[in-house]
Amino acid sequence: MTFAAPWFLAGGAAAMLAVLALHFLARQQPDRWLLPTARFVPESRERASARSVALTDRILLALRMAAIAAAAVAFARPSLAVSRRARLQVIVADASRAVRDSADVAREVAAVRRDGDRVLWFGARGGREAASLSAALVMAVREAHARRDDADSLAIVLVSPLAREEFDAATREVRASWPAGIELRPVAPAVDPAPAGTLSLRASATDPLQATLSLAGIRRAADAPVRLVRDAALTAADSAWAARDGHVLVHWPAAMGATRDTIGGVITGRTVLVASFARAEGPGPGIPVAWWADGVVAAIERATGRGCVRAVAVPVTPVGDLALRERTRDLLRDLTRPCGAARDGRPADSAMVRLLVGSGTRALPAAALPARIESGRAAAHWLILLALLLLAGEHLVRRRGDLA
Repeated sequence: MTFAAPWFLAGGAAAMLAVLALHFLARQQPDRWLLPTARFVPESRERASARSVALTDRILLALRMAAIAAAAVAFARPSLAVSRRARLQVIVADASRAVRDSADVAREVAAVRRDGDRVLWFGARGGREAASLSAALVMAVREAHARRDDADSLAIVLVSPLAREEFDAATREVRASWPAGIELRPVAPAVDPAPAGTLSLRASATDPLQATLSLAGIRRAADAPVRLVRDAALTAADSAWAARDGHVLVHWPAAMGATRDTIGGVITGRTVLVASFARAEGPGPGIPVAWWADGVVAAIERATGRGCVRAVAVPVTPVGDLALRERTRDLLRDLTRPCGAARDGRPADSAMVRLLVGSGTRALPAAALPARIESGRAAAHWLILLALLLLAGEHLVRRRGDLA
């Protein structure tokens, strides 16, 4: 058994010695003398102090000593001793859509894992949203702190392709919470889904996106799995069609309604289109797939059955050359990709990787982590309760002796 605050044991031992010393000052009833009258003797308790080598009231002494011992051990925060390992690893395994083959991740985990190591999976295979590397690191750091007492040193191992979409604004701050380096075990990234080669279009003959589609080399086909609708509203037939396996319904109204303000660009995971846009109402709730330059959502994706619906609130004016630009074609390709493909699956650049891996040692001494406040808390609660019960018993025994 180990103690988080062993100095309380020394204090308890000192208190027990003091109680034992005071116990030798025995309180005894004096001898009784028969007097002809006792009116002149003031009323008082019949007690007197006397030094005695022989222990009396052994039950009281035992209860007091046991109560002090229980309280001292409780404040010392005991914990059961466990066999400590030299090194313990927290393995963070990527199971998100950024991974090409989950079997590669499983093989890497098996290669690095040792008995007692903890494996944490993050992301959902086939999920429509990007996994958060920041959330995964938070889990890993918490687990390392929780396992502080199980090993002499701790390490974090990350098995991931490190796609750019997995990084966010909090990654740098979360990474700084772990003072040691992180071992990276890279795996192959997922293949980026190809943009649609054919789609069905419901739009007027003068719609500016007609020219964009032609320049992008996207053919029209009535039976294509991607449907681009430029009408103001979708029909029930559109919704039923979108629910089929692999179907993508892109609702991109030609008329956006009343203008709220203007904005200077729109961004997807791959494309930045700089132009002056008359911004109207947003696309509604869903998974963001495109953003305005100020971070406001410009397009979303919603799952519908086994397919999806994308709502786009980006106006394309027939005036000027906006519909003819190469970046507009890239934007169109991004917004007509398969469901869940609005991602940035490119590998993280070298600066991101250096930030994550760090330059320090990869094994952090357990002593460098703060002691867990919870250590020994459950046992301490029971010991405090035991001390209170012993004191209550001591009080009852003492009262009974006084009455006797």
